[in-house]
Amino acid sequence: MKLRIHGDSLRVRVTHAEILELDARGLVEARVQLTAERALGFRLTVVPQVTRIGVGFTDDVIDIRLPADAAREWCRSDRVSLRDTLSVGETELRIVVEKDFDSHD
Repeated sequence: MKLRIHGDSLRVRVTHAEILELDARGLVEARVQLTAERALGFRLTVVPQVTRIGVGFTDDVIDIRLPADAAREWCRSDRVSLRDTLSVGETELRIVVEKDFDSHD
């Protein structure tokens, strides 16, 4: 899984193996060790109770929450991306989750 942060946007690219894991477990995660003491984690979580893509940031983990129906359809189809825009204070945060066709699992 790859995370790209650019301006007010988050873009996550997910490999085929990770899509299968997300579909089966409802969760896929990764992290990057930034210092000896701290890492930045990021994950996709399937949440039945939500109707839109959401994001949280707790304990150095970016958690992108996906609606269960949309995630299931995305994992099992040829659809390339899920996307939404969230109001965060006075700005708009764009979130894109897409299949990484170039990656070799």
